[in-house]
Amino acid sequence: MRARAVGLMLLVSAGSACSPKNDRPETASQACDSGGCAKPGPGGGGGGTSGDAGLDAASDATGDAAAGVTVTGSIVELTGDDFFNAVPFTAAATVSLEGAAGLAVEGTYNGSVFTVEGAKDGPGVWATVTPSKVGVVLPTLQPVDTSASPLELAVVPATTLDTIYAFLSIPVQREVGAAHVVVRFLNAKTGVPVTGVTVAHGTDVVAYDTGGSWSDTAPGTGVAGYAVVVNVSTGKTPNQQSFKFKAPTASAGVSLWVQPDSVTLADVLVN
Repeated sequence: MRARAVGLMLLVSAGSACSPKNDRPETASQACDSGGCAKPGPGGGGGGTSGDAGLDAASDATGDAAAGVTVTGSIVELTGDDFFNAVPFTAAATVSLEGAAGLAVEGTYNGSVFTVEGAKDGPGVWATVTPSKVGVVLPTLQPVDTSASPLELAVVPATTLDTIYAFLSIPVQREVGAAHVVVRFLNAKTGVPVTGVTVAHGTDVVAYDTGGSWSDTAPGTGVAGYAVVVNVSTGKTPNQQSFKFKAPTASAGVSLWVQPDSVTLADVLVN
């Protein structure tokens, strides 16, 4: 599998964050300290709070002006279980962002471009893309830097999760109402995917990339640095949940927002 950057970026262990290789839609870079990561806004995405020691350099989305900023952009569809290849998403959708006044603001994607007014200004602002016809393509949660508009957001097809879940030692189906959390671990200095990272979330099954496939019996992330938490139980509305992970050089807990029948994309930068 070829690695693509996804979603939220959290810095684990000491040191300072740097941006990973920019080989996927531009997203916000967000770091954390031992006091916790910036919490997500009500737009449907997530930030995080540290459950363990080892997080460094906190930053939050900025921009408190009630007027907010106008965000424009486009959407791509990630077409494979490598989360790398993408094609333009041409169906209609709604884009939701955390608003400057604290409430979610929305805009319509017409198959080519979207515009959202009144969004919170800065990095770490979460976006939720909800296709008008949910099912083939799932609603996808991801953070953005609204000051970097125009943005390129992403959506994930349901078949991507079906493919990954079919590789499990005991194959499972996507559960109705469940969330699907895709996390990639990157070296904070080089942007290279980190191998050997394990993730725990209650008793949920976790699938790890194996350099061309997926396995829930692998000892941790493979060459692409990915872990997928399978069929995460959610309430009827978006909610924040804690995910634990252990890397070769650090371990931590992070809270991410999930919502039913959706995908959450997140990057974690590891020293």
